[in-house]
Amino acid sequence: MVDSGTGERAGLNDRDSAGKTGTTDSRYNAWFVGYTSNMSGAVWVGSGGAKKITMENIVIGGKPYDKVFGGGLPGPIWKDAVSGALSGRESSNFTTVSIPEPTVPSGGPRGNKPSTNPSKPGKPGGDGKPGGRPGGQTAGANGGATGGGADPQPPFPPISIDPNIGGVVGGRDDQ
Repeated sequence: MVDSGTGERAGLNDRDSAGKTGTTDSRYNAWFVGYTSNMSGAVWVGSGGAKKITMENIVIGGKPYDKVFGGGLPGPIWKDAVSGALSGRESSNFTTVSIPEPTVPSGGPRGNKPSTNPSKPGKPGGDGKPGGRPGGQTAGANGGATGGGADPQPPFPPISIDPNIGGVVGGRDDQ
């Protein structure tokens, strides 16, 4: 729900809503993307084209802004637009879906394997370094992973949505 955080000012009073704020580096662009059970929409405020304008100490629509961010200008615009578009329309709540906690892979919560180096017993990750990546991987110099091991387990089981009713048909708990 949009009832806290940077998007709080975009929250609707008469219906469930959810959304995400965004602001680029140097505040060239800011947006809010939100939805209700009835509709979704997005608001972008920024400088398009070749000329980039930092949105700090700026006047937009006659109103001064120290710093524009996703929840500060696009969020309230989204709220006004969606409130107007849905005025007088039925308000239905979001359907809640229970997603079970994923099972912990063998070797601990990060999938660490026991050390294969007898001179460094008890070190997680299989590479002798504490806090190793799944399968004994370590970060390479360029940020990529090195090492081997099994593919990590997906964090949540897949679910399917019935397009005719918009609800969850069933989840799989066999993974």
